[in-house]
Amino acid sequence: MDVEVRLAKRRDLKVVKKLADEHRRELGFVKLASLEKAIQERRLLVAVVSSSLVPRPSSRIIGFVHFRCCKDGHATIYEIVVAPEWRGKGVGRKLVEAVCTHARSRSCTCLRLKCPIDLPANGFYQRLGFIRIGIENPDGNRRPLAIWELDLQDFVHSTLNSQPATRWQFYVGLTADASSIRALVRRFYEGYSGQPPFHPFERIIVSPLFVPPATLRLLRSWRTGESSPVSHAPCPVSLIFDSGGYQVQMGKLSYDELCRRLRQVYERENWADLFVLPDHVPTSKDSDAEVERKIKETLTMGELFLNWLSSVPRLSSPVPFVEQVIGVVHGRTVKQIREGVRKWHELGVRYIAFGSFGTSGRDGSVNLLSQNSLKLLKALQDEALSLGMKFHIFGIGNPTYLVRLKNEGIEPTSFDSTGWWKAGGFGKVFLPVSQQFHITRKPLALSRFLNAKSMDSHSCPFCLDSMLTKSRWLRVLHNLVAFAEAVQIVMDGAQNPHLLLKVMRR
Repeated sequence: MDVEVRLAKRRDLKVVKKLADEHRRELGFVKLASLEKAIQERRLLVAVVSSSLVPRPSSRIIGFVHFRCCKDGHATIYEIVVAPEWRGKGVGRKLVEAVCTHARSRSCTCLRLKCPIDLPANGFYQRLGFIRIGIENPDGNRRPLAIWELDLQDFVHSTLNSQPATRWQFYVGLTADASSIRALVRRFYEGYSGQPPFHPFERIIVSPLFVPPATLRLLRSWRTGESSPVSHAPCPVSLIFDSGGYQVQMGKLSYDELCRRLRQVYERENWADLFVLPDHVPTSKDSDAEVERKIKETLTMGELFLNWLSSVPRLSSPVPFVEQVIGVVHGRTVKQIREGVRKWHELGVRYIAFGSFGTSGRDGSVNLLSQNSLKLLKALQDEALSLGMKFHIFGIGNPTYLVRLKNEGIEPTSFDSTGWWKAGGFGKVFLPVSQQFHITRKPLALSRFLNAKSMDSHSCPFCLDSMLTKSRWLRVLHNLVAFAEAVQIVMDGAQNPHLLLKVMRR
Protein backbone atom coordinates (compact mmCIF):
# COMPACT_ATOMS: atom_id res chain seq x y z
CA MET A 1 0.00 0.00 0.00
CA ASP A 2 1.42 3.37 -1.09
CA VAL A 3 -0.21 6.12 0.97
CA GLU A 4 1.05 9.69 1.22
CA VAL A 5 -0.06 12.28 3.80
CA ARG A 6 0.16 15.88 2.58
CA LEU A 7 -1.37 19.28 3.22
CA ALA A 8 -4.80 19.63 1.63
CA LYS A 9 -5.21 21.88 -1.39
CA ARG A 10 -8.13 23.97 -2.58
CA ARG A 11 -9.07 21.33 -5.17
CA ASP A 12 -9.40 18.71 -2.40
CA LEU A 13 -12.18 20.59 -0.60
CA LYS A 14 -15.13 18.92 -2.32
CA VAL A 15 -13.85 15.37 -1.67
CA VAL A 16 -12.96 16.13 1.96
CA LYS A 17 -16.40 17.63 2.59
CA LYS A 18 -18.06 14.56 1.04
CA LEU A 19 -16.00 12.27 3.29
CA ALA A 20 -16.96 14.35 6.35
CA ASP A 21 -20.66 14.24 5.46
CA GLU A 22 -20.52 10.45 5.11
CA HIS A 23 -19.36 10.30 8.75
CA ARG A 24 -21.78 12.82 10.25
CA ARG A 25 -22.77 10.36 12.99
CA GLU A 26 -19.20 10.31 14.30
CA LEU A 27 -18.17 13.91 13.56
CA GLY A 28 -21.37 15.88 13.69
CA PHE A 29 -21.95 18.47 10.98
CA VAL A 30 -18.66 19.83 9.59
CA LYS A 31 -19.06 23.22 7.91
CA LEU A 32 -17.58 23.75 4.46
CA ALA A 33 -16.30 27.17 5.52
CA SER A 34 -14.42 25.59 8.44
CA LEU A 35 -12.63 23.17 6.13
CA GLU A 36 -11.88 25.91 3.62
CA LYS A 37 -10.31 28.08 6.31
CA ALA A 38 -8.26 25.11 7.58
CA ILE A 39 -6.85 24.60 4.07
CA GLN A 40 -5.93 28.27 3.82
CA GLU A 41 -4.18 28.14 7.21
CA ARG A 42 -2.40 24.82 6.45
CA ARG A 43 -4.28 22.94 9.19
CA LEU A 44 -5.84 20.18 7.07
CA LEU A 45 -3.98 17.05 6.03
CA VAL A 46 -5.20 14.42 3.57
CA ALA A 47 -4.17 10.79 3.08
CA VAL A 48 -3.80 10.06 -0.62
CA VAL A 49 -3.38 6.64 -2.20
CA SER A 50 -1.23 6.35 -5.32
CA SER A 51 -3.00 6.60 -8.67
CA SER A 52 -1.70 3.16 -9.68
CA LEU A 53 -4.03 1.63 -7.07
CA VAL A 54 -7.01 3.96 -7.42
CA PRO A 55 -7.54 5.00 -11.05
CA ARG A 56 -9.95 7.96 -10.64
CA PRO A 57 -8.29 11.15 -9.30
CA SER A 58 -11.50 12.12 -7.48
CA SER A 59 -11.30 8.92 -5.43
CA ARG A 60 -7.68 9.29 -4.39
CA ILE A 61 -8.30 10.92 -1.00
CA ILE A 62 -8.98 8.15 1.55
CA GLY A 63 -8.80 10.14 4.77
CA PHE A 64 -8.21 13.54 6.34
CA VAL A 65 -7.44 15.20 9.66
CA HIS A 66 -8.36 18.75 10.73
CA PHE A 67 -6.17 20.17 13.53
CA ARG A 68 -4.86 23.38 15.09
CA CYS A 69 -1.64 24.32 16.89
CA CYS A 70 -2.42 26.72 19.73
CA LYS A 71 -0.23 29.36 21.33
CA ASP A 72 -0.40 27.73 24.75
CA GLY A 73 1.76 24.82 23.55
CA HIS A 74 -0.83 22.19 22.75
CA ALA A 75 -2.33 20.99 19.47
CA THR A 76 -5.92 19.84 18.96
CA ILE A 77 -7.43 17.39 16.50
CA TYR A 78 -10.97 18.43 15.56
CA GLU A 79 -11.92 15.79 13.01
CA ILE A 80 -10.18 12.70 11.66
CA VAL A 81 -11.67 10.24 9.16
CA VAL A 82 -10.45 7.22 7.21
CA ALA A 83 -12.63 5.68 4.50
CA PRO A 84 -14.11 2.38 5.79
CA GLU A 85 -12.41 0.20 3.18
CA TRP A 86 -9.00 1.55 4.20
CA ARG A 87 -9.30 1.12 7.97
CA GLY A 88 -6.97 -1.27 9.74
CA LYS A 89 -4.18 -0.58 7.22
CA GLY A 90 -2.23 2.08 9.08
CA VAL A 91 -3.80 5.13 7.40
CA GLY A 92 -5.16 6.63 10.62
CA ARG A 93 -1.80 6.11 12.28
CA LYS A 94 -0.07 7.99 9.45
CA LEU A 95 -2.47 10.90 9.76
CA VAL A 96 -1.88 11.20 13.52
CA GLU A 97 1.89 10.90 13.07
CA ALA A 98 1.79 13.73 10.52
CA VAL A 99 -0.13 15.94 12.94
CA CYS A 100 2.45 15.16 15.64
CA THR A 101 5.26 16.17 13.28
CA HIS A 102 3.56 19.46 12.40
CA ALA A 103 2.79 20.15 16.06
CA ARG A 104 6.36 19.54 17.21
CA SER A 105 7.69 21.82 14.48
CA ARG A 106 5.55 24.56 16.05
CA SER A 107 6.89 23.82 19.57
CA CYS A 108 3.72 22.11 20.80
CA THR A 109 4.25 19.72 23.72
CA CYS A 110 0.98 17.77 23.70
CA LEU A 111 -1.80 16.72 21.34
CA ARG A 112 -5.43 16.62 22.49
CA LEU A 113 -8.74 15.51 21.08
CA LYS A 114 -12.27 14.57 22.16
CA CYS A 115 -14.20 11.52 21.02
CA PRO A 116 -17.76 10.36 21.78
CA ILE A 117 -17.37 7.71 24.43
CA ASP A 118 -19.44 5.12 22.56
CA LEU A 119 -17.28 5.06 19.41
CA PRO A 120 -14.73 2.28 18.68
CA ALA A 121 -12.23 5.01 17.75
CA ASN A 122 -11.42 5.34 21.46
CA GLY A 123 -9.58 2.02 21.25
CA PHE A 124 -7.61 3.35 18.27
CA TYR A 125 -6.37 6.34 20.27
CA GLN A 126 -5.43 4.15 23.21
CA ARG A 127 -3.37 1.87 20.95
CA LEU A 128 -1.50 4.89 19.60
CA GLY A 129 -0.40 5.85 23.10
CA PHE A 130 -2.95 8.55 23.99
CA ILE A 131 -4.01 8.75 27.65
CA ARG A 132 -7.65 9.34 28.56
CA ILE A 133 -7.54 12.26 31.00
CA GLY A 134 -11.25 12.76 31.59
CA ILE A 135 -14.87 12.53 30.49
CA GLU A 136 -16.81 15.59 29.37
CA ASN A 137 -20.59 15.51 29.82
CA PRO A 138 -22.06 18.27 27.64
CA ASP A 139 -25.45 19.73 28.37
CA GLY A 140 -28.44 18.87 26.21
CA ASN A 141 -28.59 15.83 23.97
CA ARG A 142 -24.91 15.64 23.05
CA ARG A 143 -23.02 12.44 23.86
CA PRO A 144 -20.40 12.25 26.63
CA LEU A 145 -16.89 12.79 25.24
CA ALA A 146 -13.66 11.03 26.20
CA ILE A 147 -10.78 13.53 26.44
CA TRP A 148 -7.48 12.15 25.12
CA GLU A 149 -3.96 13.53 25.37
CA LEU A 150 -0.62 12.48 23.87
CA ASP A 151 2.68 13.81 25.24
CA LEU A 152 4.79 15.01 22.29
CA GLN A 153 7.99 15.47 24.27
CA ASP A 154 9.03 11.89 23.55
CA PHE A 155 7.22 11.59 20.23
CA VAL A 156 10.14 9.91 18.48
CA HIS A 157 10.11 7.12 21.06
CA SER A 158 6.34 7.00 21.60
CA THR A 159 4.08 4.03 21.09
CA LEU A 160 3.11 5.48 17.72
CA ASN A 161 6.27 3.85 16.41
CA SER A 162 5.97 0.60 18.35
CA GLN A 163 4.30 -2.67 17.51
CA PRO A 164 0.70 -3.25 18.69
CA ALA A 165 0.13 -5.29 21.83
CA THR A 166 0.06 -9.05 21.42
CA ARG A 167 -3.46 -10.42 21.07
CA TRP A 168 -5.15 -13.83 21.00
CA GLN A 169 -2.95 -15.47 23.65
CA PHE A 170 -4.43 -18.97 24.04
CA TYR A 171 -4.55 -20.41 27.58
CA VAL A 172 -5.30 -24.15 27.62
CA GLY A 173 -7.54 -25.25 30.47
CA LEU A 174 -5.89 -28.03 32.47
CA THR A 175 -8.18 -28.44 35.48
CA ALA A 176 -7.55 -32.20 35.69
CA ASP A 177 -5.53 -34.74 37.64
CA ALA A 178 -1.75 -34.81 37.23
CA SER A 179 -1.61 -38.19 35.48
CA SER A 180 -4.09 -37.09 32.80
CA ILE A 181 -2.14 -33.89 32.20
CA ARG A 182 1.13 -35.80 31.89
CA ALA A 183 -0.46 -38.25 29.45
CA LEU A 184 -1.95 -35.44 27.37
CA VAL A 185 1.34 -33.59 27.00
CA ARG A 186 3.32 -36.78 26.32
CA ARG A 187 0.90 -37.97 23.62
CA PHE A 188 0.92 -34.56 21.95
CA TYR A 189 4.69 -34.48 21.56
CA GLU A 190 4.86 -38.15 20.59
CA GLY A 191 2.34 -37.47 17.83
CA TYR A 192 4.68 -34.90 16.32
CA SER A 193 7.83 -36.93 17.04
CA GLY A 194 8.96 -34.22 19.41
CA GLN A 195 8.83 -31.40 16.83
CA PRO A 196 5.34 -29.84 16.79
CA PRO A 197 4.61 -26.66 14.81
CA PHE A 198 3.56 -24.93 18.04
CA HIS A 199 3.70 -25.44 21.82
CA PRO A 200 0.14 -25.23 23.21
CA PHE A 201 1.15 -25.68 26.85
CA GLU A 202 3.12 -22.45 27.09
CA ARG A 203 0.03 -20.77 28.58
CA ILE A 204 -2.12 -22.65 31.10
CA ILE A 205 -5.20 -21.83 33.13
CA VAL A 206 -6.26 -24.00 36.06
CA SER A 207 -8.79 -23.76 38.90
CA PRO A 208 -6.65 -24.52 41.99
CA LEU A 209 -9.69 -25.24 44.18
CA PHE A 210 -10.80 -28.10 41.96
CA VAL A 211 -7.63 -30.07 41.23
CA PRO A 212 -5.72 -32.55 43.41
CA PRO A 213 -2.60 -31.27 45.21
CA ALA A 214 -0.48 -33.35 42.82
CA THR A 215 -1.68 -31.22 39.91
CA LEU A 216 -0.56 -28.02 41.62
CA ARG A 217 2.81 -29.57 42.44
CA LEU A 218 3.25 -30.64 38.82
CA LEU A 219 2.31 -27.27 37.35
CA ARG A 220 4.43 -25.41 39.87
CA SER A 221 7.48 -27.49 38.96
CA TRP A 222 6.87 -26.69 35.28
CA ARG A 223 6.32 -22.98 35.87
CA THR A 224 9.39 -22.56 38.07
CA GLY A 225 11.53 -24.59 35.68
CA GLU A 226 12.29 -27.35 38.20
CA SER A 227 11.08 -29.84 35.59
CA SER A 228 9.80 -29.68 32.01
CA PRO A 229 6.61 -31.22 30.55
CA VAL A 230 8.66 -33.55 28.31
CA SER A 231 12.16 -33.42 26.88
CA HIS A 232 12.63 -30.57 24.37
CA ALA A 233 9.29 -29.00 25.39
CA PRO A 234 9.41 -25.46 26.79
CA CYS A 235 8.15 -24.71 30.27
CA PRO A 236 5.01 -22.55 30.54
CA VAL A 237 5.60 -18.83 30.12
CA SER A 238 2.39 -17.86 31.92
CA LEU A 239 -0.07 -19.55 34.26
CA ILE A 240 -3.46 -18.26 35.41
CA PHE A 241 -5.28 -19.38 38.55
CA ASP A 242 -9.00 -19.26 37.76
CA SER A 243 -11.36 -18.53 40.61
CA GLY A 244 -13.67 -21.46 39.82
CA GLY A 245 -16.80 -19.33 39.51
CA TYR A 246 -18.05 -21.85 36.99
CA GLN A 247 -18.44 -24.37 39.82
CA VAL A 248 -20.78 -21.97 41.65
CA GLN A 249 -22.73 -21.58 38.43
CA MET A 250 -23.08 -25.37 38.33
CA GLY A 251 -24.31 -25.43 41.94
CA LYS A 252 -21.36 -27.42 43.31
CA LEU A 253 -20.73 -24.91 46.12
CA SER A 254 -22.00 -21.56 47.31
CA TYR A 255 -20.41 -18.27 46.37
CA ASP A 256 -19.51 -17.54 50.00
CA GLU A 257 -17.79 -20.91 50.29
CA LEU A 258 -15.88 -20.27 47.06
CA CYS A 259 -14.59 -16.93 48.34
CA ARG A 260 -13.53 -18.35 51.70
CA ARG A 261 -11.63 -21.26 50.19
CA LEU A 262 -10.15 -19.22 47.36
CA ARG A 263 -8.64 -16.71 49.75
CA GLN A 264 -6.87 -19.53 51.58
CA VAL A 265 -5.52 -20.99 48.34
CA TYR A 266 -4.30 -17.64 46.97
CA GLU A 267 -2.52 -16.87 50.24
CA ARG A 268 -0.83 -20.28 50.19
CA GLU A 269 -0.24 -20.89 46.47
CA ASN A 270 0.96 -17.47 45.37
CA TRP A 271 3.31 -18.61 42.58
CA ALA A 272 0.94 -18.17 39.59
CA ASP A 273 1.40 -15.29 37.17
CA LEU A 274 -2.22 -14.11 37.24
CA PHE A 275 -5.04 -14.60 39.75
CA VAL A 276 -8.72 -14.33 38.78
CA LEU A 277 -10.76 -12.61 41.49
CA PRO A 278 -13.91 -14.48 42.65
CA ASP A 279 -16.95 -13.88 40.48
CA HIS A 280 -20.62 -14.76 40.81
CA VAL A 281 -21.62 -15.91 37.32
CA PRO A 282 -25.11 -14.98 36.07
CA THR A 283 -27.00 -17.37 33.80
CA SER A 284 -29.62 -16.78 31.13
CA LYS A 285 -32.31 -18.05 33.54
CA ASP A 286 -31.57 -15.35 36.16
CA SER A 287 -33.94 -12.42 36.55
CA ASP A 288 -32.64 -8.90 35.99
CA ALA A 289 -32.60 -8.36 39.75
CA GLU A 290 -30.60 -11.56 40.26
CA VAL A 291 -28.06 -10.50 37.61
CA GLU A 292 -27.68 -7.10 39.30
CA ARG A 293 -27.11 -8.79 42.67
CA LYS A 294 -24.39 -11.07 41.26
CA ILE A 295 -22.65 -8.13 39.57
CA LYS A 296 -22.58 -6.23 42.87
CA GLU A 297 -21.28 -9.26 44.78
CA THR A 298 -18.51 -9.79 42.22
CA LEU A 299 -17.29 -6.20 42.49
CA THR A 300 -17.68 -5.97 46.27
CA MET A 301 -15.86 -9.23 46.95
CA GLY A 302 -13.18 -8.32 44.40
CA GLU A 303 -12.42 -5.15 46.33
CA LEU A 304 -12.22 -7.09 49.60
CA PHE A 305 -9.87 -9.61 47.99
CA LEU A 306 -7.55 -6.85 46.84
CA ASN A 307 -7.40 -5.52 50.40
CA TRP A 308 -6.79 -8.99 51.84
CA LEU A 309 -4.13 -9.95 49.33
CA SER A 310 -2.20 -6.70 49.63
CA SER A 311 -0.91 -7.93 53.00
CA VAL A 312 0.11 -11.42 51.80
CA PRO A 313 3.91 -11.96 51.99
CA ARG A 314 5.27 -12.41 48.45
CA LEU A 315 8.56 -14.26 48.73
CA SER A 316 8.47 -15.43 45.10
CA SER A 317 7.44 -12.16 43.45
CA PRO A 318 8.09 -8.48 44.23
CA VAL A 319 5.09 -7.48 42.09
CA PRO A 320 2.04 -6.28 44.08
CA PHE A 321 -1.02 -8.51 43.83
CA VAL A 322 -3.06 -5.70 42.22
CA GLU A 323 -0.79 -5.96 39.18
CA GLN A 324 -1.39 -9.71 38.88
CA VAL A 325 -5.13 -9.99 39.32
CA ILE A 326 -7.89 -10.30 36.73
CA GLY A 327 -11.22 -8.72 37.60
CA VAL A 328 -14.28 -10.34 36.04
CA VAL A 329 -16.93 -8.19 34.37
CA HIS A 330 -20.51 -9.44 34.26
CA GLY A 331 -23.62 -7.82 32.90
CA ARG A 332 -26.72 -8.19 30.79
CA THR A 333 -26.64 -4.63 29.45
CA VAL A 334 -23.97 -2.40 27.91
CA LYS A 335 -24.38 0.01 30.84
CA GLN A 336 -23.60 -2.75 33.35
CA ILE A 337 -20.52 -3.81 31.37
CA ARG A 338 -19.13 -0.29 31.08
CA GLU A 339 -19.71 0.41 34.79
CA GLY A 340 -17.97 -2.84 35.71
CA VAL A 341 -14.88 -2.00 33.64
CA ARG A 342 -14.66 1.47 35.19
CA LYS A 343 -15.01 0.09 38.71
CA TRP A 344 -12.09 -2.30 38.24
CA HIS A 345 -10.04 0.55 36.79
CA GLU A 346 -10.80 2.71 39.83
CA LEU A 347 -9.55 -0.14 42.05
CA GLY A 348 -6.24 -0.22 40.17
CA VAL A 349 -6.93 -3.45 38.25
CA ARG A 350 -5.56 -3.36 34.71
CA TYR A 351 -6.53 -6.84 33.45
CA ILE A 352 -10.21 -7.73 33.19
CA ALA A 353 -12.18 -10.68 31.84
CA PHE A 354 -15.57 -11.22 30.24
CA GLY A 355 -17.73 -14.01 31.63
CA SER A 356 -21.30 -13.06 30.74
CA PHE A 357 -22.11 -15.31 27.82
CA GLY A 358 -25.61 -16.53 27.29
CA THR A 359 -25.92 -20.13 28.45
CA SER A 360 -27.80 -23.22 27.37
CA GLY A 361 -28.19 -26.83 28.46
CA ARG A 362 -30.04 -28.28 31.40
CA ASP A 363 -27.53 -26.91 33.88
CA GLY A 364 -26.56 -23.78 31.93
CA SER A 365 -23.05 -25.09 31.36
CA VAL A 366 -22.72 -24.26 27.65
CA ASN A 367 -21.59 -20.76 26.67
CA LEU A 368 -23.34 -19.24 23.65
CA LEU A 369 -21.81 -16.56 21.44
CA SER A 370 -25.10 -14.78 20.84
CA GLN A 371 -25.62 -11.36 19.26
CA ASN A 372 -26.13 -9.90 22.72
CA SER A 373 -22.85 -11.45 23.90
CA LEU A 374 -21.07 -9.85 20.94
CA LYS A 375 -22.63 -6.49 21.76
CA LEU A 376 -21.47 -6.75 25.37
CA LEU A 377 -17.99 -7.82 24.32
CA LYS A 378 -17.69 -4.85 21.98
CA ALA A 379 -18.67 -2.51 24.80
CA LEU A 380 -16.13 -4.12 27.13
CA GLN A 381 -13.39 -3.93 24.50
CA ASP A 382 -14.04 -0.26 23.73
CA GLU A 383 -14.09 0.71 27.39
CA ALA A 384 -11.04 -1.38 28.29
CA LEU A 385 -8.92 -0.05 25.44
CA SER A 386 -9.92 3.52 26.20
CA LEU A 387 -8.62 3.04 29.76
CA GLY A 388 -5.44 1.22 28.74
CA MET A 389 -6.61 -2.15 30.10
CA LYS A 390 -6.10 -5.68 28.79
CA PHE A 391 -9.00 -8.11 28.56
CA HIS A 392 -9.51 -11.86 28.60
CA ILE A 393 -12.46 -13.96 27.42
CA PHE A 394 -13.42 -17.02 29.46
CA GLY A 395 -14.61 -20.34 28.11
CA ILE A 396 -14.43 -20.26 24.31
CA GLY A 397 -16.11 -23.56 23.50
CA ASN A 398 -15.49 -23.83 19.78
CA PRO A 399 -12.64 -22.59 17.54
CA THR A 400 -15.11 -21.12 15.06
CA TYR A 401 -16.02 -18.59 17.77
CA LEU A 402 -12.54 -17.06 17.36
CA VAL A 403 -13.10 -16.41 13.68
CA ARG A 404 -16.52 -14.94 14.42
CA LEU A 405 -15.03 -12.62 17.05
CA LYS A 406 -12.40 -11.49 14.55
CA ASN A 407 -15.07 -10.75 11.95
CA GLU A 408 -16.90 -8.63 14.54
CA GLY A 409 -13.76 -6.60 15.29
CA ILE A 410 -13.27 -8.13 18.76
CA GLU A 411 -9.64 -9.06 19.51
CA PRO A 412 -8.96 -10.04 23.13
CA THR A 413 -5.58 -9.91 24.77
CA SER A 414 -6.14 -13.54 25.74
CA PHE A 415 -8.76 -16.26 26.00
CA ASP A 416 -9.03 -19.75 27.41
CA SER A 417 -10.79 -22.97 26.54
CA THR A 418 -11.47 -26.43 27.89
CA GLY A 419 -13.95 -27.05 25.09
CA TRP A 420 -11.41 -29.00 23.05
CA TRP A 421 -11.00 -31.50 25.92
CA LYS A 422 -14.70 -31.75 26.83
CA ALA A 423 -15.87 -32.11 23.22
CA GLY A 424 -13.35 -34.87 22.52
CA GLY A 425 -14.58 -36.76 25.55
CA PHE A 426 -18.15 -36.60 24.23
CA GLY A 427 -17.19 -37.87 20.78
CA LYS A 428 -17.07 -34.52 19.00
CA VAL A 429 -14.31 -33.13 16.80
CA PHE A 430 -13.60 -29.59 15.58
CA LEU A 431 -12.07 -27.93 12.58
CA PRO A 432 -10.75 -24.36 12.74
CA VAL A 433 -13.42 -22.89 10.44
CA SER A 434 -16.14 -25.58 10.39
CA GLN A 435 -18.93 -26.71 12.66
CA GLN A 436 -18.27 -29.55 15.10
CA PHE A 437 -18.91 -33.17 14.10
CA HIS A 438 -20.35 -35.77 16.49
CA ILE A 439 -18.47 -38.67 14.90
CA THR A 440 -19.18 -41.33 17.55
CA ARG A 441 -22.98 -41.10 17.48
CA LYS A 442 -23.90 -40.07 13.95
CA PRO A 443 -22.82 -42.59 11.28
CA LEU A 444 -22.45 -40.02 8.48
CA ALA A 445 -20.64 -37.46 10.61
CA LEU A 446 -17.21 -39.03 10.09
CA SER A 447 -17.47 -38.86 6.29
CA ARG A 448 -18.66 -35.24 6.50
CA PHE A 449 -15.78 -34.45 8.82
CA LEU A 450 -13.23 -35.99 6.45
CA ASN A 451 -14.66 -34.04 3.54
CA ALA A 452 -14.59 -30.77 5.51
CA LYS A 453 -11.05 -31.51 6.67
CA SER A 454 -9.95 -31.81 3.06
CA MET A 455 -11.64 -28.51 2.15
CA ASP A 456 -9.96 -26.75 5.08
CA SER A 457 -6.54 -28.26 4.26
CA HIS A 458 -6.23 -29.47 7.84
CA SER A 459 -3.75 -32.18 8.68
CA CYS A 460 -2.48 -33.38 12.03
CA PRO A 461 -1.15 -36.72 13.31
CA PHE A 462 -4.26 -37.28 15.44
CA CYS A 463 -6.93 -37.52 12.72
CA LEU A 464 -5.27 -39.63 10.06
CA ASP A 465 -7.50 -42.71 10.25
CA SER A 466 -10.79 -44.09 11.52
CA MET A 467 -9.35 -44.65 15.01
CA LEU A 468 -10.56 -41.13 15.72
CA THR A 469 -14.02 -42.58 16.39
CA LYS A 470 -12.63 -44.99 19.00
CA SER A 471 -9.92 -43.03 20.76
CA ARG A 472 -10.82 -40.22 23.14
CA TRP A 473 -7.18 -39.13 23.29
CA LEU A 474 -6.96 -38.70 19.52
CA ARG A 475 -10.13 -36.59 19.46
CA VAL A 476 -8.95 -34.41 22.35
CA LEU A 477 -5.53 -33.83 20.79
CA HIS A 478 -6.98 -33.17 17.35
CA ASN A 479 -9.35 -30.58 18.87
CA LEU A 480 -6.43 -28.89 20.59
CA VAL A 481 -4.65 -28.59 17.25
CA ALA A 482 -7.83 -27.17 15.68
CA PHE A 483 -7.90 -24.43 18.32
CA ALA A 484 -4.23 -23.60 17.73
CA GLU A 485 -4.84 -23.38 13.99
CA ALA A 486 -7.83 -21.09 14.54
CA VAL A 487 -5.63 -18.76 16.61
CA GLN A 488 -3.16 -18.59 13.74
CA ILE A 489 -5.94 -17.87 11.27
CA VAL A 490 -7.33 -14.93 13.24
CA MET A 491 -3.86 -13.53 13.89
CA ASP A 492 -3.03 -13.73 10.17
CA GLY A 493 -6.52 -12.73 9.05
CA ALA A 494 -5.28 -10.04 6.71
CA GLN A 495 -3.30 -12.64 4.78
CA ASN A 496 -6.07 -15.27 4.90
CA PRO A 497 -9.35 -13.40 4.33
CA HIS A 498 -10.91 -16.41 2.58
CA LEU A 499 -10.52 -18.44 5.74
CA LEU A 500 -12.21 -15.76 7.83
CA LEU A 501 -15.21 -15.83 5.51
CA LYS A 502 -15.76 -19.58 5.64
CA VAL A 503 -17.50 -19.59 8.99
CA MET A 504 -19.93 -16.90 7.88
CA ARG A 505 -20.87 -18.98 4.85
CA ARG A 506 -21.46 -22.26 6.69
